Amino acid sequence: MTTKTTTQSEGIFSFPIVKTIMHLLKMDDAGQINKFFEKEVKRLKIDIKTLEGNKTVVIMNRDRSIEALNDSLEDAKQNLEDARLAVTVEDVKNNGAIDNFRDYYWGNIYEKREIIEELEKRLVNTTKKFEESIEAIDKSIAKKNLDIDMITK
Repeated sequence: MTTKTTTQSEGIFSFPIVKTIMHLLKMDDAGQINKFFEKEVKRLKIDIKTLEGNKTVVIMNRDRSIEALNDSLEDAKQNLEDARLAVTVEDVKNNGAIDNFRDYYWGNIYEKREIIEELEKRLVNTTKKFEESIEAIDKSIAKKNLDIDMITK
């Protein structure tokens, strides 16, 4: 039984079978490089799927937050309307009662308006915050797609 060692130009393998196996497994230099890029494309695709999942969660959270704020805003507007109509005959039965009721009435109206204004601001800020998050995710996805294109084309 003879063993043949390879020359330096053929690689550093002691046995010719190792070279054959390495070739079959595509473990030569080109195979190694190809394997690296295959792994990178796979990793980038997994990253994209993860980002798409994150985007779905962000969108669901945005929708829930906006719905909750819209419900609160609707309630606040109804509270303002109720406050606007909250005048009884007892509250305005004479000039003294009117003077006493006036500050309460307008204070209640102004308080309800402030609540509405605050909710409207929160709605705008919340929408903006979520849209910025979605935009950042979209940019990350686009960058990863560019990375895949750079490798595969």
